[in-house]
Amino acid sequence: MLARRAFAIVRHFFNSITDAVVLTMKTSFTARLLITALSVAALSSAARADDLNIKTMIPGAPQIDAESWILIDYNLARYWLKTMPTPAATRPV
Repeated sequence: MLARRAFAIVRHFFNSITDAVVLTMKTSFTARLLITALSVAALSSAARADDLNIKTMIPGAPQIDAESWILIDYNLARYWLKTMPTPAATRPV
């Protein structure tokens, strides 16, 4: 009789721990799923907004009244476009 009573107490203890673990796992899974879904929604809308704003961020070509010019990318340290000046303009006088 004492063994049955002890077994019933241990079984009740493990059942309550198991119920708590399952409830925590369900709650954490739901929370993770909700956080993931909200993050994906926020990032996808931000990515779409960036694509729309790129066209407005790039200015048009300026009108330059010059015989020679050069377009340099400072970050890459290379030139993209240039027109060569006339040889007379580069000679010292």
